[in-house]
Amino acid sequence: MFVSATKFASAMACIAAFAATADARVWAGSVDMIQACKWQYGEGWSASVTGGTPDRIKTAFDWECWNGDDRRPKIDVAAFCLRRYGLRDGSAPYADPQGGFPYDWGCYWP
Repeated sequence: MFVSATKFASAMACIAAFAATADARVWAGSVDMIQACKWQYGEGWSASVTGGTPDRIKTAFDWECWNGDDRRPKIDVAAFCLRRYGLRDGSAPYADPQGGFPYDWGCYWP
């Protein structure tokens, strides 16, 4: 199969632009899920990875906050990133589950 030089160059430019965008982000730091739960729900809260079965691997989204028998499955990781690392050049950091496993979360500035 023959690909024209123009189409090949366009494809390579798109790939380079995507790679530059991914590399342009700046590491802010790691995510402390226990602290994220405390900031979101209060001092008595903690975090643990739940879910997962022998048929399903646990993911970055299997975290939950808990306080005794009270469980909350929603953790605002982006809010943790903003509170912990603040703004940089007017931009808020964002949360990225990166590899998708429970301990893969990271905060980045765009």
